[in-house]
Amino acid sequence: MIIFSSPKGAFFMRLILTFILIALTVTALPQTGNNAFPPLRPPLQLTSNFAEYRKNHFHSGLDFSIYNKADKSVFSIWDGYVSRVRYNSASYGRAVYITHPNGYTSVYGHLDAFAPFIDSLVSKYQYENKVFETDIQIPAGTVPVKKGQILGIAGNSGYSFGAHLHFEIRDAATDDPVNALKFIPVDDLMAPVFAQLAVYQLQPGGCLPAKATYYKALKKGDLYTTATEIAVPDTFFLGFDVQDFQSFAYYRLLPQTIEVLLNDSLVWKMDFDRFAFSETATCRGLFDHTAGLNNKKQIVTTYTGNHLKMRFYKNCSRNGLFVLPDSNKHKLTVKATDTEFNTSIFATTIQKKSAPALEQNKYVVAAHYFHTFSTEHLSISVDTGTFYSDLAMKAPLIEEFNLNGALSWQIGYTEIPILKPIHVHFGPDLITNKKTLLVLKVANNIEKVWKPVTDAEGRLSADIDRPGKYQLYIDSVPPVILKTNIPAAGKLTWQKEITFTVTDNCGTFESFNAYINNEWVLMTYDLKSNLFSIATGSAKNAQIKTLKVVFSDVAGNVLEKEYVF
Repeated sequence: MIIFSSPKGAFFMRLILTFILIALTVTALPQTGNNAFPPLRPPLQLTSNFAEYRKNHFHSGLDFSIYNKADKSVFSIWDGYVSRVRYNSASYGRAVYITHPNGYTSVYGHLDAFAPFIDSLVSKYQYENKVFETDIQIPAGTVPVKKGQILGIAGNSGYSFGAHLHFEIRDAATDDPVNALKFIPVDDLMAPVFAQLAVYQLQPGGCLPAKATYYKALKKGDLYTTATEIAVPDTFFLGFDVQDFQSFAYYRLLPQTIEVLLNDSLVWKMDFDRFAFSETATCRGLFDHTAGLNNKKQIVTTYTGNHLKMRFYKNCSRNGLFVLPDSNKHKLTVKATDTEFNTSIFATTIQKKSAPALEQNKYVVAAHYFHTFSTEHLSISVDTGTFYSDLAMKAPLIEEFNLNGALSWQIGYTEIPILKPIHVHFGPDLITNKKTLLVLKVANNIEKVWKPVTDAEGRLSADIDRPGKYQLYIDSVPPVILKTNIPAAGKLTWQKEITFTVTDNCGTFESFNAYINNEWVLMTYDLKSNLFSIATGSAKNAQIKTLKVVFSDVAGNVLEKEYVF
């Protein structure tokens, strides 16, 4: 992150007078609740909402469709000032952050274009610092905006796989995302839909993974229930496959609140109102991570783990575990409500039934302890709170083996709910080539790479964020240009931009630069398509005599190509 300071601060001071003279573009639109302006022209169509399950995080905002919108302008919801601007190949792509006097910050991501007053700020900074990846914090009040002012055009930049507006509201004091639907209401008369109920049994000692039994939900009249009787073990927790839908839409959303009542007494409540980014990996435990990864299900579970309490839990005891007092039938009621106060009720009875105790897996890892595990060539260490709960696994947390002549390690299993990085430490003689990378293999493909670095204790180490099968890989292959729109004859005529499709065998670029007539020019990068672009304008093409592009991968391999026109 870049923070303004001298001499760069002088650059922004030079822009202040320019910003004061910029006419504020305000378009008359109907007002929404809490005196907020709609971030897009109504109607607002959600494709995702707050706190939804992702593989490694909670969704921190709202996604609004821009499909079939003639005007994709993005508007500031309140008065305020631009406090941050980002332009990255991944993440939110082009993103604008507006801080407001009411204590909130609104975020607008995946823009296809900035408004001119923001675009000029970004491009000037990029050229002054010779960078594309940009994250600028702007002093309070220097770039003011008005409610309804156009900030940009919604689109598909960054790590986005469909054109939409990603919109957030954050607590400006803490940067915590809050549920923006409390400020930006949408048309919705449809109540949440229950698909199934899950009953989970932990292994002895309260260890994950748990055994899950699923019961399909049926709608009878105004209520949801099950066709079969629900049997529960002595100690259990519950999971709810309940999804919300906006009226006349098919996109799966998450309810605002879920409440559990036993014999008409409230025993558990979840409210998806706000979270901290430091808690976001908890989605791997709060949701059924196995069902999410393998079956694309979004199942909310009552179990909090044995060391962490998410602020979503508003009523929760015994870590979200339940024990029935006897073998009688007990009334179970589950209520799911969305932000527009549409409510659905699931009602059934549950009964404790004797069942064989689960056999505990052999290899136990306590979540609230620090652990170190070693093989002949590698060791891993895990901090306290790395895992959502105590684990009991069929295999050790790390195993070393030889796969097709390559030294390999299996670290955990795919569905482990991991909340913090696992620290990997390499033996002193294991890495002798500076181009060696630690790679995560899925089938025969490289999914992600890490460059080993020297840690505080002088060891070569890497911090991995997911379990899986790992190998060391010596990468001596530079990136490759697969395609360019530069004609074979080497004469530019019609091109308004010069493009390159560039790939790397490990998929990660450390840096990239372009030079026209020996002067640095901005080259943008679209991670999704491996597309690098240099804006020129066809009228200026005759002035381009030479073009040099330089691409470096994470292992330090360099591709340099020069064109003469």
